[in-house]
Amino acid sequence: MEDLPPERTHSSRRKFFKTGATAAANLLAASEGLSKAAFEDAARGRSVQPTSPAWASDLIIYEIATKGFTSPRGPETGTFNSLKAKLPYLQELGITGIWLTGHSLADSHFFYNIWTQYANVEPQKIDPSLGTPQEFKALIAAVHQYGIRIFLDVHVHGILSFSPLIKEHPHWFRGGMWRMTDYDWAGGHTDLDDWWVNVWTNYVTEFGVDGFRLDFRIIRPDLWERIRQNAA
Repeated sequence: MEDLPPERTHSSRRKFFKTGATAAANLLAASEGLSKAAFEDAARGRSVQPTSPAWASDLIIYEIATKGFTSPRGPETGTFNSLKAKLPYLQELGITGIWLTGHSLADSHFFYNIWTQYANVEPQKIDPSLGTPQEFKALIAAVHQYGIRIFLDVHVHGILSFSPLIKEHPHWFRGGMWRMTDYDWAGGHTDLDDWWVNVWTNYVTEFGVDGFRLDFRIIRPDLWERIRQNAA
């Protein structure tokens, strides 16, 4: 295992958010064939896309569903700790980035009784079936020790319709799709904007994640710019 000096890891992670354009979102979303409208959304609010960091061009990204990647107590029982035990194997594969789909509170029955991050309930909370916040932080620290970066999956369009967030903040939501309720991103809700920025900034400053992969499409790039600035 190649240990990275703490100051080097910290500096490179901060540099990514300062100079990059949420690298995981750009790299992975582009590969999924976003529509022209989606790219127009992404460009709204700034005239020039910030330059991605040099290391982004050489990333070898491995998608990991936290629940399904390991089976410590049978199928779909993976946790932060069981994933951490597999880091030597992942380093041997030669990957340099993990797209982690599985960290926040989600429902285990919505998609045919399979736990998935896309059955999102409360993105600001760590799912206790995966581990504690302390174990999540320890996983990220261990990932960095192996010279790997980690990107969280972000469900940008909405959450499950029974989420407590909808009852607590009904004005944040409008319409929906796929039996989910959508955030009202065009409604001018500054409290929603601030909450969103704080949630994802916290994952960088408190837990040490390196970036995000945005599911569905890039929405409200102005908010991601604020997140980048907060984490710089």
